[in-house]
Amino acid sequence: MGKRITSPGWGAVFKCYTIQNLRRSVAWPLIVALIVVVCSMSSTVSPTVLIDTVTTISLSIAPTVLGFTLAGYALMMGMSGSKVMQPIMDGEKPSLFQKLNSTFAIVLGASFITTLFCVFVQVGMNFVSHLSTLNYNLKICIKAFTLFWLVFLLIYTIFSIKDITINIFNFGQFAQTYHDVHPDDERAAGDIIVIKENLLMRFLDRFRKKS
Repeated sequence: MGKRITSPGWGAVFKCYTIQNLRRSVAWPLIVALIVVVCSMSSTVSPTVLIDTVTTISLSIAPTVLGFTLAGYALMMGMSGSKVMQPIMDGEKPSLFQKLNSTFAIVLGASFITTLFCVFVQVGMNFVSHLSTLNYNLKICIKAFTLFWLVFLLIYTIFSIKDITINIFNFGQFAQTYHDVHPDDERAAGDIIVIKENLLMRFLDRFRKKS
């Protein structure tokens, strides 16, 4: 049995969203960002052009992801008081409900950081480009560093759509399974209920692994 987490704030989020979750979610964005930066350094395309392109794409995607994630989060929280949510609120702590809650918080936070970073980049790159006192190599390093984080945040935001989508689908599948396990007809045979309860437990185990 894990530790019960009832405190508010980002500290509680990172207690539910483990290091293993973070490693899995940032692996591919880091790889893609490194590849893009290495290719940009060896190409004739100006890093400034790439930065402008990635910034524009990010500013068009991040608000959409924010809206999509908030809709899925509202759907889950709207059912938080129903009996369907009881199995994923019980059991080990942090519960599956808390883990799902932390996933939504991480994706929303990442979308916010992506939007904020892009705004600062659009404003800041104009100052860097016109600072003649800066060494040329230093400018290249700043642009490479900026491009890396822009691409990383963009890919992470795109990948988070996949994770949120499958979490919402898994939640819907769990609700259907719970409905099948607990029929409205209370006269159902006891042995059938036991079989279905075992099915629900197996689905919960798969749900935890997938989410």
